[in-house]
Amino acid sequence: WPWQPDAPAVTVDAPGADVLYVALAGKHSIIPAAAIMNAAGEKWTLSLFEAVNFAAFLGDAKKAQIIARRIHDEAVRLKVKEVAIVECGTAFRYLKYMTGSHPFKVVAFVELIARYLKEGRIRLDRTKLGGIQRVLAQITVRGMDKAEEGNDSCDDCHIREDADYDCHVGYPRKTCEALPCSCRTS
Repeated sequence: WPWQPDAPAVTVDAPGADVLYVALAGKHSIIPAAAIMNAAGEKWTLSLFEAVNFAAFLGDAKKAQIIARRIHDEAVRLKVKEVAIVECGTAFRYLKYMTGSHPFKVVAFVELIARYLKEGRIRLDRTKLGGIQRVLAQITVRGMDKAEEGNDSCDDCHIREDADYDCHVGYPRKTCEALPCSCRTS
């Protein structure tokens, strides 16, 4: 499954990669992703850190920032164009929406897969999908963007004034309010 015969299947800590893939601990989230990115001919590297951010999940904004900062700093050091986060909703949403601007793009791994499919870099054999075809027809990458449903939340942090929870990322309000945002600094 390496995309080139002499290339390693998984590269780690590779400066100049286009994509930094941030996985969960364990081969179950690394091997399939590596196979997909290699099949797409992606220039990628595996993060030295795992995606999960329990501090964000538990509402500890200070520790959540420290955890997210490790991935941010690694991406900057490696000069990647994009950080792709495994299917870990808390890790993805925290890094994308709660840590300010980045010199790289943050995407969910499913967004990366969708782009590969759209660009023709990978293909699906729909005859082998069985009953999942109906489900795939309903999936949209934008479907995860709850803030698109017509609310009056801030464009930066997505916090609704009348909510106990951030409507976009689902974090306890105390976590969101502890972070810098243009709606609270103006």
